[in-house]
Amino acid sequence: MAREEVRLSEKDMRNLAKAEKAAGGGGGRGGGGGGGGGGGGGGGGGGGGIEETKTLDDFVCPKVPQRLRSDVKDAEDCFEPKVISLGPYHHGKPHLKEGESLKLKLAATYIQLAAGSKDQALEQSILDDIYNTISSKVEELKACYDAESMEKFGRDDDDEEFIVMMMLDGCALLAYILCVCVGFPHEKFNIRYQDLSRIHQDVLLLENQLPYQSLLRHLMVQIMDPEQRAMDLWTAMFQEFFGMNEDRSFFRDLFFIGADQEENLFLRQTKNRKRNM
Repeated sequence: MAREEVRLSEKDMRNLAKAEKAAGGGGGRGGGGGGGGGGGGGGGGGGGGIEETKTLDDFVCPKVPQRLRSDVKDAEDCFEPKVISLGPYHHGKPHLKEGESLKLKLAATYIQLAAGSKDQALEQSILDDIYNTISSKVEELKACYDAESMEKFGRDDDDEEFIVMMMLDGCALLAYILCVCVGFPHEKFNIRYQDLSRIHQDVLLLENQLPYQSLLRHLMVQIMDPEQRAMDLWTAMFQEFFGMNEDRSFFRDLFFIGADQEENLFLRQTKNRKRNM
């Protein structure tokens, strides 16, 4: 049943990106690039010297400093995701290939929730809006990350891959948070029991973050009107996700969850795995 509900394949996402680009998405991309390009020019002019003096505060989504990686035994196990990548730093790594399928299922669920019904035309409209917004902020979003890591996305013809990546990862992340907080069964997404705590760890890694102001905030308001109601929802979601909220009546009222479903298997297993880590 779960597989039938997920209609957006990776091919569909890429075809959407190509269609938007051909229809004029590139114009928005160029307009958004003007402001970001100025900042990029300043960094380029300084050359390697400037890169060496940058600190974590220079990036919205920084990397773990190399000197720290050098001091930590098995640094890859500590700093790199095990199941899903979010953002560009670990995008495309072979061991995360299975996670791409999971992200597609999660992202499709988020779009369906945002649409409020199985209305393909409405879902397409929401995807178009998300794509166009990200297109207009490409340079701003790229500037959130370490410049050296962004070189593979540096050419204009690579913007499509970057846009689709950010769109997919953002929707998948928010869908995952919803699943944990509301209690959708993990079987719906074919998430293996042993991967529950790994995914939770992955979304909290320093090198596996997505920009809030430039990306997530726009995606968050897709789920509900008015905007303030949506932000109230996500504030409660984040508190629940980080274990700061014991009163789940908000979620029962919002999603009509019965009392017998309050502490559902997905949420219970995730919390138990976190406690046993």
